[in-house]
Amino acid sequence: MAEMTVLLNPLYIGRMTPRASEYLSGTKPPVRIAVDMDEVIADYFGEQVARYESWSGAAVDISATEGKRLRECVPPEHEEFVRRLPRTPGFFANLKIIGGSRDALEVLSQHSRIYIVSAATEYPNSLCEKFDWLATNFPFIDWRQIVLCGDKSIIRAEYMIDDNIHHLRRFEGEKILFDSPHNRKVPDPVHRVHNWDEVLSFFHAEGVLPSR
Repeated sequence: MAEMTVLLNPLYIGRMTPRASEYLSGTKPPVRIAVDMDEVIADYFGEQVARYESWSGAAVDISATEGKRLRECVPPEHEEFVRRLPRTPGFFANLKIIGGSRDALEVLSQHSRIYIVSAATEYPNSLCEKFDWLATNFPFIDWRQIVLCGDKSIIRAEYMIDDNIHHLRRFEGEKILFDSPHNRKVPDPVHRVHNWDEVLSFFHAEGVLPSR
Protein backbone atom coordinates (compact mmCIF):
# COMPACT_ATOMS: atom_id res chain seq x y z
CA MET A 1 0.00 0.00 0.00
CA ALA A 2 1.35 3.39 -0.93
CA GLU A 3 2.19 5.75 1.90
CA MET A 4 -0.33 8.50 2.51
CA THR A 5 0.88 11.93 3.53
CA VAL A 6 -1.59 14.29 5.14
CA LEU A 7 -0.79 17.99 5.08
CA LEU A 8 -2.64 20.19 7.54
CA ASN A 9 -2.96 23.89 6.95
CA PRO A 10 -1.67 25.82 10.02
CA LEU A 11 -4.86 27.88 9.93
CA TYR A 12 -6.91 24.68 10.25
CA ILE A 13 -4.79 23.52 13.20
CA GLY A 14 -5.50 26.81 14.90
CA ARG A 15 -9.22 26.10 14.72
CA MET A 16 -8.98 22.66 16.29
CA THR A 17 -9.54 21.98 19.96
CA PRO A 18 -6.58 23.13 22.09
CA ARG A 19 -5.55 19.57 22.96
CA ALA A 20 -5.62 18.37 19.33
CA SER A 21 -3.75 21.47 18.18
CA GLU A 22 -1.08 20.97 20.86
CA TYR A 23 -0.65 17.33 19.83
CA LEU A 24 -0.22 18.11 16.14
CA SER A 25 2.06 21.09 16.73
CA GLY A 26 4.30 19.02 19.01
CA THR A 27 3.87 21.24 22.08
CA LYS A 28 3.38 19.70 25.50
CA PRO A 29 -0.20 19.91 26.87
CA PRO A 30 -0.42 22.15 29.93
CA VAL A 31 -0.50 20.63 33.39
CA ARG A 32 -4.06 20.27 34.71
CA ILE A 33 -4.83 21.39 38.26
CA ALA A 34 -8.23 20.60 39.81
CA VAL A 35 -9.13 23.15 42.50
CA ASP A 36 -11.92 22.75 45.02
CA MET A 37 -14.14 25.69 45.99
CA ASP A 38 -15.39 25.48 49.59
CA GLU A 39 -12.60 25.98 52.13
CA VAL A 40 -10.02 26.34 49.33
CA ILE A 41 -11.04 29.49 47.47
CA ALA A 42 -14.41 30.21 49.17
CA ASP A 43 -14.74 30.67 52.95
CA TYR A 44 -17.55 28.18 53.60
CA PHE A 45 -16.56 27.58 57.24
CA GLY A 46 -16.37 31.27 58.02
CA GLU A 47 -19.88 31.80 56.67
CA GLN A 48 -21.18 28.85 58.68
CA VAL A 49 -19.70 30.24 61.89
CA ALA A 50 -20.95 33.78 61.24
CA ARG A 51 -24.51 32.63 60.56
CA TYR A 52 -24.56 30.26 63.50
CA GLU A 53 -23.26 32.88 65.92
CA SER A 54 -25.77 35.43 64.65
CA TRP A 55 -28.65 32.95 65.04
CA SER A 56 -27.64 31.42 68.38
CA GLY A 57 -26.00 34.36 70.09
CA ALA A 58 -23.20 32.00 71.14
CA ALA A 59 -19.54 32.27 70.16
CA VAL A 60 -17.84 29.32 68.48
CA ASP A 61 -14.53 28.19 69.96
CA ILE A 62 -12.60 27.60 66.73
CA SER A 63 -9.93 25.54 68.51
CA ALA A 64 -12.64 23.05 69.52
CA THR A 65 -13.52 22.42 65.85
CA GLU A 66 -10.18 20.83 64.94
CA GLY A 67 -10.83 17.43 63.46
CA LYS A 68 -14.59 18.02 63.46
CA ARG A 69 -17.35 19.60 61.43
CA LEU A 70 -19.18 22.56 62.95
CA ARG A 71 -22.35 20.51 63.46
CA GLU A 72 -20.37 18.23 65.80
CA CYS A 73 -19.34 21.19 67.96
CA VAL A 74 -22.72 22.77 68.74
CA PRO A 75 -25.42 21.70 71.22
CA PRO A 76 -27.57 18.82 69.89
CA GLU A 77 -30.60 21.08 69.59
CA HIS A 78 -28.62 23.33 67.22
CA GLU A 79 -27.35 20.62 64.87
CA GLU A 80 -30.32 20.83 62.51
CA PHE A 81 -29.79 24.57 62.01
CA VAL A 82 -26.17 23.98 61.01
CA ARG A 83 -27.13 21.09 58.70
CA ARG A 84 -29.66 23.31 56.92
CA LEU A 85 -27.25 26.18 56.28
CA PRO A 86 -25.86 25.01 52.91
CA ARG A 87 -29.41 24.37 51.71
CA THR A 88 -30.43 27.94 52.55
CA PRO A 89 -30.92 30.11 49.43
CA GLY A 90 -28.13 32.65 49.18
CA PHE A 91 -25.68 30.80 51.41
CA PHE A 92 -23.11 30.25 48.64
CA ALA A 93 -23.76 33.54 46.85
CA ASN A 94 -21.72 35.84 49.06
CA LEU A 95 -18.96 33.68 50.53
CA LYS A 96 -15.76 35.59 51.19
CA ILE A 97 -12.72 34.73 49.09
CA ILE A 98 -9.96 32.77 50.80
CA GLY A 99 -7.03 35.16 51.08
CA GLY A 100 -4.54 34.99 48.23
CA SER A 101 -6.52 32.51 46.15
CA ARG A 102 -7.52 34.88 43.34
CA ASP A 103 -4.01 36.20 42.70
CA ALA A 104 -2.47 32.74 43.02
CA LEU A 105 -4.90 31.15 40.56
CA GLU A 106 -4.37 33.98 38.11
CA VAL A 107 -0.62 33.27 38.21
CA LEU A 108 -1.14 29.51 37.93
CA SER A 109 -3.58 29.92 35.03
CA GLN A 110 -0.76 31.43 32.96
CA HIS A 111 1.31 28.25 33.29
CA SER A 112 -1.29 25.48 33.65
CA ARG A 113 -4.92 24.66 32.97
CA ILE A 114 -7.04 25.34 36.04
CA TYR A 115 -10.29 23.45 36.58
CA ILE A 116 -12.60 24.45 39.41
CA VAL A 117 -14.13 21.22 40.69
CA SER A 118 -16.88 21.29 43.32
CA ALA A 119 -19.06 18.45 44.61
CA ALA A 120 -22.04 20.79 44.39
CA THR A 121 -24.96 18.58 43.42
CA GLU A 122 -25.57 17.55 47.04
CA TYR A 123 -26.98 21.06 47.43
CA PRO A 124 -28.89 21.85 44.20
CA ASN A 125 -29.48 25.43 45.31
CA SER A 126 -25.73 25.95 45.19
CA LEU A 127 -25.28 25.31 41.47
CA CYS A 128 -26.25 28.74 40.12
CA GLU A 129 -24.85 30.50 43.17
CA LYS A 130 -21.44 28.87 42.75
CA PHE A 131 -21.34 29.56 39.02
CA ASP A 132 -22.24 33.23 39.51
CA TRP A 133 -19.78 33.54 42.41
CA LEU A 134 -16.97 32.30 40.20
CA ALA A 135 -17.95 34.63 37.36
CA THR A 136 -17.82 37.57 39.75
CA ASN A 137 -14.69 36.70 41.70
CA PHE A 138 -12.62 34.64 39.24
CA PRO A 139 -13.58 36.03 35.81
CA PHE A 140 -10.40 34.64 34.22
CA ILE A 141 -11.69 31.07 34.78
CA ASP A 142 -13.55 30.07 31.62
CA TRP A 143 -16.93 28.37 32.02
CA ARG A 144 -15.50 25.33 30.25
CA GLN A 145 -13.14 24.90 33.18
CA ILE A 146 -15.86 24.70 35.84
CA VAL A 147 -16.99 21.23 36.93
CA LEU A 148 -19.93 21.03 39.35
CA CYS A 149 -20.45 17.36 40.13
CA GLY A 150 -21.30 14.83 42.81
CA ASP A 151 -18.39 12.38 42.69
CA LYS A 152 -14.89 13.74 42.15
CA SER A 153 -13.45 10.31 41.38
CA ILE A 154 -14.33 11.05 37.73
CA ILE A 155 -11.74 13.84 37.62
CA ARG A 156 -8.51 13.28 35.71
CA ALA A 157 -5.76 15.83 36.27
CA GLU A 158 -2.13 15.96 37.35
CA TYR A 159 -2.90 17.72 40.65
CA MET A 160 -5.89 18.24 42.93
CA ILE A 161 -6.15 20.85 45.70
CA ASP A 162 -8.93 20.00 48.16
CA ASP A 163 -9.72 20.29 51.86
CA ASN A 164 -11.66 17.02 51.88
CA ILE A 165 -9.44 13.96 52.27
CA HIS A 166 -12.19 11.65 50.95
CA HIS A 167 -11.99 13.32 47.52
CA LEU A 168 -8.20 13.19 47.53
CA ARG A 169 -8.10 9.50 48.45
CA ARG A 170 -9.93 8.62 45.23
CA PHE A 171 -7.85 10.94 43.07
CA GLU A 172 -5.12 9.33 40.99
CA GLY A 173 -2.82 12.33 40.60
CA GLU A 174 -0.78 14.40 43.07
CA LYS A 175 -2.82 15.18 46.18
CA ILE A 176 -2.62 18.56 47.93
CA LEU A 177 -4.61 18.97 51.15
CA PHE A 178 -5.63 22.56 51.83
CA ASP A 179 -5.61 23.13 55.58
CA SER A 180 -8.91 23.63 57.39
CA PRO A 181 -9.89 23.00 61.04
CA HIS A 182 -11.91 19.90 60.17
CA ASN A 183 -8.98 18.12 58.47
CA ARG A 184 -6.20 18.83 60.99
CA LYS A 185 -6.27 15.27 62.36
CA VAL A 186 -6.15 13.55 58.98
CA PRO A 187 -3.46 10.84 59.15
CA ASP A 188 -2.89 10.50 55.41
CA PRO A 189 0.66 11.26 54.20
CA VAL A 190 -0.44 13.91 51.68
CA HIS A 191 1.16 17.27 51.02
CA ARG A 192 -0.58 19.83 53.25
CA VAL A 193 -0.63 23.55 52.46
CA HIS A 194 -1.84 26.20 54.90
CA ASN A 195 -2.31 29.11 52.51
CA TRP A 196 -1.98 30.13 48.88
CA ASP A 197 1.61 31.31 49.27
CA GLU A 198 2.47 27.72 50.14
CA VAL A 199 0.53 26.54 47.08
CA LEU A 200 2.63 28.77 44.83
CA SER A 201 5.85 27.59 46.53
CA PHE A 202 4.79 23.98 45.92
CA PHE A 203 4.25 24.57 42.20
CA HIS A 204 7.54 26.46 41.88
CA ALA A 205 9.26 23.42 43.39
CA GLU A 206 7.35 21.11 41.03
CA GLY A 207 8.49 23.12 38.01
CA VAL A 208 4.95 24.07 37.02
CA LEU A 209 5.82 27.70 37.75
CA PRO A 210 9.17 29.15 36.66
CA SER A 211 11.96 29.45 39.21
CA ARG A 212 11.86 32.54 41.36
